[in-house]
Amino acid sequence: MKKTGLLLLLALMLATAGIQAQRYLTPQFSGVTVTAGIEYAKNYTWLTNLNPDATKRHTSLQSLKLDVYSGATDTVSKRPLVLYLHSGNFLPPTLSGSTNYSTMDSTPVEICTRLAKLGYVAASVDYRIGWNPAGSTFDIREATIINASYRGIQDLRTAIRFFKANASTYNIDTNKIVVWGQGTGGYIALGAAVVDSFKKIYNTKFPAAKFFFSAAYGGGAMAYDSLGGKWINSDPEGKHLGIAFAGTLLSPPGDTLCLANFPNNSSSYQMTVNMGGAIGDLSWIDKNTQPILSFQAPYDLFAPYNDQVLLVGTGSGAQPIIEVQGAHLIAKAMDSLKRNDVFSLVSPSADPYRAVMLSRNDGYKGLFPILGDTITDSSPWDFWGATNINAAA
Repeated sequence: MKKTGLLLLLALMLATAGIQAQRYLTPQFSGVTVTAGIEYAKNYTWLTNLNPDATKRHTSLQSLKLDVYSGATDTVSKRPLVLYLHSGNFLPPTLSGSTNYSTMDSTPVEICTRLAKLGYVAASVDYRIGWNPAGSTFDIREATIINASYRGIQDLRTAIRFFKANASTYNIDTNKIVVWGQGTGGYIALGAAVVDSFKKIYNTKFPAAKFFFSAAYGGGAMAYDSLGGKWINSDPEGKHLGIAFAGTLLSPPGDTLCLANFPNNSSSYQMTVNMGGAIGDLSWIDKNTQPILSFQAPYDLFAPYNDQVLLVGTGSGAQPIIEVQGAHLIAKAMDSLKRNDVFSLVSPSADPYRAVMLSRNDGYKGLFPILGDTITDSSPWDFWGATNINAAA
């Protein structure tokens, strides 16, 4: 079983929460209560647009669910909340070639269980999937996965609002919320951390205009929050009804793209944990970005450590998508803006991995480069091994 870095992560989360007791650092409960399949919202999925029958290629309504973990005998009425997003390449396993695809994957179950035993409330959160990995052109593949990521950001922020609307039911401290993403979930978590304005999607620097169609497709944007006074993809929080417009290349006109859920609640939170993800464009990090802690295998092919074209796993092999920036550059940018200075407050006695981290991360706060068992081990946090994929060894 791979455990590298988990204690450090929990120590850093403790520091950001401002909690001094051993609760949240060492297990407080031997048992965990799990409430599975809670519907936190309904929204429209694009996955059904892959239907072989062209007459049925429309978005369809999906129930979005999450699983809540808490200490079995915990009586604290206000606890820090961790929302955990699984991996899966925005596709069902039959199309993604991935072993990760749901809230019940072994890694989210194990980590959420540990968090609950420490005294957190943990939620393993589902999100909408669907893009076209078999698109005949780079433009279609890129545009559909970018929209999938945008829907994931909306769903994550909707889940935050669900908990804020039901804080007393789940014993949540709404001022202490952490978002933790694994793999594909890491991309969503980082997106939510930095895409606070839709115009950022238009204004990229690494490279510029990366989210616009090529001239062969008219050169227009791959997504619109609104157009002509009407909401299309909706805002990054998903607080408005979005409807596909005539002329779009991705959805039939009139299809619903977004439903508003809990629009009167805030989507704000306090910290992001990225475990194997990357950021859509490094320029999106600014002085308002909350602390970001990154765990990354420096040789990960599917989440660049620095800057390279993203590869996404599919059933037919890895597909190149778009240039993205990884954990090393994220930590460097956060350091330059002093947005990760809070991590300096962690007591050395509560951080047994400090020396190892400092020997690998070039001195950038919030960066933990993890070396797996082999050079191809890009997700050393997974609770399965290459020698026996069915065993949680």
